[in-house]
Amino acid sequence: MQDLVAKVERDFGRTDGLVNNARIMPMGQSIEVGGDTWCIVLDANLSGAFFCTQSAVPGILA
Repeated sequence: MQDLVAKVERDFGRTDGLVNNARIMPMGQSIEVGGDTWCIVLDANLSGAFFCTQSAVPGILA
């Protein structure tokens, strides 16, 4: 993510904002979702948004 933010700032001069609009969701009923699948969902949906935000915020604040 840091490389992507750096490329955006090189190509466009700055980072104006960030939209965290990606997620994954397992198919089926929640009672059938196993622990491994749940960890993948949390990692993609929460950690993904966190690390994207963490990478973009310094440029936004500048």
